[in-house]
Amino acid sequence: MGSFNALTICGNLGKKPELRFTTNQTPVASFSIAQTQKTGDVEQTFWIDVEMWGKPAETFEKHHEKGDFVYVTGGLKYEEWQDKNTGAKRTKLKMKAWQFQFMPRKSQDGQQPAQAASGSYSQGNDAGQNPVDDDLPF
Repeated sequence: MGSFNALTICGNLGKKPELRFTTNQTPVASFSIAQTQKTGDVEQTFWIDVEMWGKPAETFEKHHEKGDFVYVTGGLKYEEWQDKNTGAKRTKLKMKAWQFQFMPRKSQDGQQPAQAASGSYSQGNDAGQNPVDDDLPF
């Protein structure tokens, strides 16, 4: 039996997503999502680093700001590199998102609207190989 790597994260953006382009002009959005867990009286927040590729990355960056509540689906990505200063081996787990849903923004009074997500935008599993048209789902 093979393994399956899928993850869905809902949380708030720590800052505006950063958009960059690879040498072959593929867009890549990088952002982090805050997850807060409460156990009894103890509340703990941790951050998940996320990257998204292709047209969905451009759309995500264009429509999201710091603090927005986001819903993304993807898989875990294991990165390994050598520290330039110390030569030590470094590793990190991050999420490679391949789909997101547009979520309603908070109203002026800070309350979350009752309306559900307005749609989704998917790039498929391999960035750049499944282009998505420019029509937004709203």
